Amino acid sequence: MRKKQVPDLPSHGACGQLVALTLQHLPRDRKLGSLRRYEKGERIWAPEDFADRVYFLKTGQIVIRTGKIQGRDFVLQLVQAEHPFGELCCCSVAGGLRHSAAYAVTESAAIEITLNDFLQYLKAHQGALLAFMVSMCVRLTEAQRSTEMLSHRGAEARLGRLLLQLTARQGRVETKDAGEVTLRVSHQELAEMAAMSRAHVTVTLGKLRKERLIRYRRNRLLVVNPGLLERYLAGSARARYPVSGT
Repeated sequence: MRKKQVPDLPSHGACGQLVALTLQHLPRDRKLGSLRRYEKGERIWAPEDFADRVYFLKTGQIVIRTGKIQGRDFVLQLVQAEHPFGELCCCSVAGGLRHSAAYAVTESAAIEITLNDFLQYLKAHQGALLAFMVSMCVRLTEAQRSTEMLSHRGAEARLGRLLLQLTARQGRVETKDAGEVTLRVSHQELAEMAAMSRAHVTVTLGKLRKERLIRYRRNRLLVVNPGLLERYLAGSARARYPVSGT
């Protein structure tokens, strides 16, 4: 009997070696783009502005808000230092407008590059072009995770999934305990990202803290144990939707 051949599936072993586009990919002679400084709370662009600029954050933090979900402002993205922002709107077909608003969460500085200059730079630098492609894949993954997070009706599941997404995307280990990740995010920002009220977020965070999955104090950074949180959410889901035996 002839053995059935199984087609080779693509290997993703090299994916971890790919890097997303950051400030490090820009020329060091500062001939690309201009440095812009923003005060805390200053608006960088409005929904009706043209999408003809790309930015790379040098210092500070930027928040991008878009539309409303359940009557509340929704945070599309929290931008950390060294990462690009504003590039997703550059392919808009509706007049090239932003349809979002960006603000400086803290005093910030960013490199502003015109779209034409940015595209010319990518054409001439293959490494930056590959990193830009990886960045777009990361953005797509984050969008899918956000959709999955918002599909949860339960507060613990929704907020827990959001915390896991943030730890994977922008958290960094800063604690003495292995496996813990700190997040520079406020209760209000979590509320806007999860389409929940701030009061509901505070109550839910209190429950997760009681389970020792997170820890925080007033005016201190939020510390998350993603491993414990993942197992807790998985256990809650199994308890709510048990698999019947056969």
